[in-house]
Amino acid sequence: MVARSSPAQPSAGNRIDGINTAQAVEELIHAADTAGHFSYVTVSDTLSIRNRDCKCQARKRGVKPWVKADFDGNGRTDLLAIGDANRQEVLLVMAFDGDKYTVRRVNYGSKYCFLPVVADKGVTKLIEAKSYVRRFGGRLGTSRRYRLVYKHGGLIEYNPQPGAQRVESIALSYFMSYHRKVKVDMTITDSGFVVCREETDGVVTNRVAGLAKAEFEALTDLINYAGIGRRRATYTRSGNHHPHYYLTVAYEGGFKQIDDDGGEGSMGLELLYEKMLALRNSLRWQEVEK
Repeated sequence: MVARSSPAQPSAGNRIDGINTAQAVEELIHAADTAGHFSYVTVSDTLSIRNRDCKCQARKRGVKPWVKADFDGNGRTDLLAIGDANRQEVLLVMAFDGDKYTVRRVNYGSKYCFLPVVADKGVTKLIEAKSYVRRFGGRLGTSRRYRLVYKHGGLIEYNPQPGAQRVESIALSYFMSYHRKVKVDMTITDSGFVVCREETDGVVTNRVAGLAKAEFEALTDLINYAGIGRRRATYTRSGNHHPHYYLTVAYEGGFKQIDDDGGEGSMGLELLYEKMLALRNSLRWQEVEK
């Protein structure tokens, strides 16, 4: 996890610097996508959006098919691209030391017609985006605006004055029912003690593990930067087969509870959910009696 941002570094140069065609962008995405999640994605030098209303809005906003910028300030050029006209995939390719790259989809979930524009905020690169609710026939409904920055290993709402509240514990309940029914209840304390109960199709496991102090502090920094203490208590979105999250953050002298049906209350919340659930595969767990 990335706990704190570092000052912008001088450019070290990488493969992205030499990219100047959509074909080269597409080749980089396929090379960086070692898991093959985006093997079908195509990129065009013109704006590849099939929906006419969405494409019209994109042109009004000055959206480009791909943009190069150093989003995390590590001195290496990253890439934001819009590919695949049918699905309108917005992909972020991040460059790291050793000519290593990661690629992830930005417009997952209900972020239909996601239209990003890169802007400068001093040395910080922001992604100012707008997405729409998809109505019948592909028409555009109500819109939602985002002002995003790459921090803590992902995109999160830009916060020029993050808080510094002391977090005592973080508890997350997650439920998803699609092909399988999965329910996870996880609690992390500032002492580094983690408890996790997981139920998959009726099979229950109870585990405990230890979390390094630096990792808990990274989660705390993410919570403070995301302004979770100021978020709404309830978020909902319509649709089937989407996840449900219930988050409780205990601060020194208070707590915050968020019921997030759909898991898209904010990009900061989404990143916190992702990092907490990823601990199921990264920690050294010990199974305990039921």
